[in-house]
Amino acid sequence: MDVCVIGGGWAGIAAAVEACAAGRSVSLIEAAPQLGGRARTIEVDMGFGLVRLDNGQHLMMGAYRETLALMNRVAPDSRQRLCREPLVLRGPGGFTLQAARLPAPFHLAVAFARARGLGLAGRAACIRLMLSLWRHHWQVPEGETVAQLLARTGQPSWLIERLWEPLCVSALNTPTDIACARTFAAVLRDTLGAARAASDFILPADTLGDCLPEPATAWLTGRGARILLRTPARSIRHIGSEWHIALPGGVHRARAVVLALPAANSSRLMGSALESDNGPGIHALCHALSLFRSIPIATTYLAWPETDLSPLPRLTMLGKRRAQAGAAPLGDWLFDRGVQRGHRIASVVVSNAAAPEGSLAALTAAVSASTAQALRLPSPAYAFTVFERRATFACVPERPHITQPISGNLPGLWIAGDYTERDYPATIESAVRSGLRAGALAAGLMARGGAAAPGNT
Repeated sequence: MDVCVIGGGWAGIAAAVEACAAGRSVSLIEAAPQLGGRARTIEVDMGFGLVRLDNGQHLMMGAYRETLALMNRVAPDSRQRLCREPLVLRGPGGFTLQAARLPAPFHLAVAFARARGLGLAGRAACIRLMLSLWRHHWQVPEGETVAQLLARTGQPSWLIERLWEPLCVSALNTPTDIACARTFAAVLRDTLGAARAASDFILPADTLGDCLPEPATAWLTGRGARILLRTPARSIRHIGSEWHIALPGGVHRARAVVLALPAANSSRLMGSALESDNGPGIHALCHALSLFRSIPIATTYLAWPETDLSPLPRLTMLGKRRAQAGAAPLGDWLFDRGVQRGHRIASVVVSNAAAPEGSLAALTAAVSASTAQALRLPSPAYAFTVFERRATFACVPERPHITQPISGNLPGLWIAGDYTERDYPATIESAVRSGLRAGALAAGLMARGGAAAPGNT
């Protein structure tokens, strides 16, 4: 093949689509039974029959331009698969922040002016933070954490707990005391500080699998791409001008490779390439990839008989997640997933989650109880948790910087994944951007005359 993409998450899908659109022969290798990675569809029997859910709850924004464009490329009816609405933040205690239907920046100014549950001091503090970032062109001191940024701009502790901490955790999957302020500022710039539509909330009408992985599968196969599922890549070696990928059924050969895997997986797989390329570049790259710190995320799905619960807001911030040491964990956000099989389903996201005493059942029970108490809801009749121990990476100031050189991270090989987007956190948009770039560079290898010689890193 011209291009082999290893990893069928959203970065891998984007890379395969981009290379295929450039007219290259493409293979996409995925160890799981389906494409999509952490944003794929799963079917679960929660106790009242099979329901279709996401393997982890995600929220997209209007600023996700590349993601929305990719969806539209593989499925022209993609808008029908999405629900889009202006930014509305709701939380316990009557807190509400809603963007006005006005051009930027008036949509945000009116939102803060009319915000409920913040008081005059809270609204003034929010405006002070946004103005400070805007005046400094959304730049912050090198190495600053979000906690330091909030302290420097005079944000009161109660406002941090009610607004900034939940926003930081949802965007960066990292608590404020260690989260990267530079990345947080970039997120605010591209959402709250950009055009009004950039701050829109976008959720799938059904599941994220319907939005990209499934239509992309049909798009790729319809253009001759090979998709190999349930096929783990065991090793890779650079031989001459080709890459040899060892699969359970034999050796797969390609002129260019895109590794669209989590950082730790990419590091392990590239370690097998040391036999064919033992230069300092590959050692440095493997070491950098191994430095990313994994963070777990839990998504607890709650279900009530439809007659027992009225429709919930599309999404609700749940405020401070742990009121005190030893307290039951409270999720960061609750999403209304609509009705399936006569039951209203909601998802609760708990970032940086840890199952109490190693028990997933205990985590599920704790999140169910604390969520019902916080929002004054009846106890859920059913609950189910998806727990991913290495769901994402800690978005800290000192995390490694992985680039995507034109010549490849190794000769004819590119790394793709949300962790390669230095100014952005681990999001679907970051994954798609990195995949598109890697796919275009890999496809362009043939136009540039083939792979470089081994060792030219």
